[in-house]
Amino acid sequence: MVPLPMHLFGSLTAILAVFSCLHDEARSQCTSRVADPQQCDAYTDCINGTPQPALCPDGLVFSPEAGGYPCLYPQEVDCTGRPVIQTPQPTADCPRQFGLFRLGDAYNCGQYMNCVHGKGYVFNCPEGLAFNEETLQCDWPDLVPTCNAEGFLGFTCPTTYHPILGFPGGNNFYRSPSDCQAFFVCEKDRPRLFRCPQGKAFNEAISACDGVENVTGCYVPDSARSYTGDYNQLPLNN
Repeated sequence: MVPLPMHLFGSLTAILAVFSCLHDEARSQCTSRVADPQQCDAYTDCINGTPQPALCPDGLVFSPEAGGYPCLYPQEVDCTGRPVIQTPQPTADCPRQFGLFRLGDAYNCGQYMNCVHGKGYVFNCPEGLAFNEETLQCDWPDLVPTCNAEGFLGFTCPTTYHPILGFPGGNNFYRSPSDCQAFFVCEKDRPRLFRCPQGKAFNEAISACDGVENVTGCYVPDSARSYTGDYNQLPLNN
């Protein structure tokens, strides 16, 4: 074996040193996850300084801002410029492996399904509230684009809007025609359902919950009168 001349040996050592530095620099630059430029549920992970391609579970997308687990619901992430997502993996229960999905139609808006690993779990919103697919919360039906508030609640507010004056100040209250313990507040002529505390009933004469004995035509069982809890239903996100 012919020995390398000393000047070549020195050059080779310098070249190897440069490559070693470049390799170390590349490893040191991999310190965070990076979104795929086209696919919203794909990203490059950084594991022990080494970049590795990664894909969120079906139904979730990558969030560059996430502090912990990087895959969130699509409604929580801005995928502008990254429109591609993986092909759905539906099951008998779910359209995708993960996600929150509205059940029913515009007249039945109060249920949704939470899909986890393709298994669907059905949940009911509190009475009078509808599932909002945009916010992933239970909300007033009139604020949910896919819900017909009047059809869902079974009540239509009297029209108070004036083309010149607009809506009058304050809200109007109406007792439910089917349940004397429930009442509707009309917010800009759209109904929202409330319920009096158990053992109370809505008195239209004073526009407030009152003792059952003061409300004509209302009967509440004695077992219900003894309960003092408050069953007013408020939206989860106010």
